[in-house]
Amino acid sequence: MAHRFLRRKALCEACGMSYSALYRREQVGLFVHPVRLGPRAVGWPAHEIEAVNTALIAGAPDDAIRALVAQLHAARYPDGKPPADIQKPMRPVKPGRPRKEATK
Repeated sequence: MAHRFLRRKALCEACGMSYSALYRREQVGLFVHPVRLGPRAVGWPAHEIEAVNTALIAGAPDDAIRALVAQLHAARYPDGKPPADIQKPMRPVKPGRPRKEATK
């Protein structure tokens, strides 16, 4: 069976969410982690994205989606947890300067 992987742009189109929204969902366990495809490339298995989207469409509660994601990770990884290089958080964003109020 050939696996199909979605890259970032296709993932956002398939889910209808921005990448930052998907990243936040991934950090709280509501979305699957990507798979490393090469030294500088990751992708998400299409069948896992379809499973999560189906659960969202069905109106599953967050706990049920977390359980689904855990089940998908368990099928993918023997210990149920992705490798450390996939889990690395993005670098923190520096807080911006306070905005000045507009003057007329």
